[in-house]
Amino acid sequence: MIHLSLSVEETVEETLTRLPFESQEEDTMKPNPNLKAAVMEIVGNQLRDGDPPETQETFDRLIAEGYDENEARRLIGCVVVSEIFDIMKNGEPFDANRYARVLSSLPELPGD
Repeated sequence: MIHLSLSVEETVEETLTRLPFESQEEDTMKPNPNLKAAVMEIVGNQLRDGDPPETQETFDRLIAEGYDENEARRLIGCVVVSEIFDIMKNGEPFDANRYARVLSSLPELPGD
């Protein structure tokens, strides 16, 4: 089971820095490969299924801008984490329009 520790005071940028790649344990930051794998699986599924189409469009755009495939996937993963954060923090449903809007702003990360 993956436990996420999100503080209301923590900014999205701080969360994105820590998640999806790290977890906090005994006041030290350690890699969280399970969480990273889960987020990267979401990105992979979206790319494979073409749903939402904005994920593939963003991936293609980032590649055309010179990002390698791993970095493009990581950036999209940051948007996935940002959306999960918003859902958990605000108790609201997934917002496809917000997700597409944030994808379109990459490589600028949410909260920058």
